[in-house]
Amino acid sequence: MLFVVDKPRLQRIISIVRDDRTSETQADDGPFLRLEANDDRLKLAGKLVEAEFPATVYEPGVLFLRVTLFRRLLKTMTVKQLHVRYMTFQVNSDGLTFGDVHMPFDAADMLLYPDVHTAPQEHPEKRLAVQEESPRTTKDPQGRLFENL
Repeated sequence: MLFVVDKPRLQRIISIVRDDRTSETQADDGPFLRLEANDDRLKLAGKLVEAEFPATVYEPGVLFLRVTLFRRLLKTMTVKQLHVRYMTFQVNSDGLTFGDVHMPFDAADMLLYPDVHTAPQEHPEKRLAVQEESPRTTKDPQGRLFENL
């Protein structure tokens, strides 16, 4: 996944779609942001809001990452410091690289889907949480399996 984007515009869009608005959700296990780079568009999606805008996409893909960490790192790099308005983001087997920052997959809790068409719309962690909330066994069993054998 490789794309170039207007950094101030990216930050504005993140501020619109982000789900980490309270101090409880800004922890290390905060909500995920879905970034989809495809067809010269960058689409960002939180749980409730989605937005997209033009970007130069060289390699398409979908990346899930923690929005709080990403937002805070972007904020540390100002346009004045970079002397450029546009920023290149590259995601490969080593992790996400932008500016002078390198975020490895395991340290930053990220998932990359190189094929945009097979990528899920929400982070797989949410589906796992739903499965854990609704277990297949009942709290008060009706009987025992093979009881009469």
